[in-house]
Amino acid sequence: MRVAIHKIIGQPNQVLSIEQVESPTIQAGEVKLGMILSTIHNHDLMQISGTYGVQPTLPARAGTEAVARILEIGEGVTHLQVGQRVTVAGNFGTWADEIVAPAHIVLPVPEEISDELAAQLLSMPMSAMLILDDLGVSHGQWMILNAAAGAVGKNLIMLAKARGIKVIGLVNHEEDAQTLSQLDIDVVENTSLDGWQARIQQHLNGESVQYGLDSVGGRLAGEMLNIMSDHALLVSFGALSNQPLNIDFQDVIFKQATVRGFWGAPRMQALDDEHKIKMISEILSIAAQGQLKLPVAAIYDLQDVATAVGEIRNYRNGKVLLRGSTT
Repeated sequence: MRVAIHKIIGQPNQVLSIEQVESPTIQAGEVKLGMILSTIHNHDLMQISGTYGVQPTLPARAGTEAVARILEIGEGVTHLQVGQRVTVAGNFGTWADEIVAPAHIVLPVPEEISDELAAQLLSMPMSAMLILDDLGVSHGQWMILNAAAGAVGKNLIMLAKARGIKVIGLVNHEEDAQTLSQLDIDVVENTSLDGWQARIQQHLNGESVQYGLDSVGGRLAGEMLNIMSDHALLVSFGALSNQPLNIDFQDVIFKQATVRGFWGAPRMQALDDEHKIKMISEILSIAAQGQLKLPVAAIYDLQDVATAVGEIRNYRNGKVLLRGSTT
């Protein structure tokens, strides 16, 4: 079987290679999966390049989410069966023809959900749902987010809409603004055009925006907080600009604002099973109703993983997936 491995930390397209290894064996409580499609996430690339919050033990396998079919079931596993189509996330090493995973993190996928959607069903939607819960934003309230055309942004917009939350999405390309308009977002603004803050205020017509999600950093974080209301909560999720937060102290002090960080991995690990099952059930329900649309920009064979990660920035309107040997 084939597996994507990196033996050093570095640029993903330079350090990733495909190796042939023996089919893995499983232990009690585990399942062996045949990978159908596996998603390339930003956090996967950060892990390989050494910029993520957790450093891998080298040599390391890559990939954290996939849709697969069960090939073999370990002793004690009674709720799954061979041949079943499932999704798995948070399991390092999904960029491989075969994956071993603890049975308790494997989730059967309803037939009405496509392979392309199932391959993206957990990581980003779960992160988006955790963010909504972390913010505490409720039905009928407004929130604002930048990098809104990214994977988390799109997931958050769709999940927020399903919950009746009103969303302002910020982008910096007109193409992205047009893409978001197809999601029936309440307000979308291109921050590269002058006057975007005033246009948002005009649309709000006196309504308050108390919740914000920043994935860019730099001065855009401060510009967002500037149009938010008193007692605003701004959550920092990423730093696509590679710049520190540039926030006016007057907005923090006189609005009595709160600025805090969010890291999904430890939050996910801290969830109890009941809360996790509730979140997954909500995501599956929204997906099955066709309200969760996660486009795929390109699919590469696993053999071409280095090419795929090297070209990933060329794809703006969807995820890039890897195809395994299982169909």
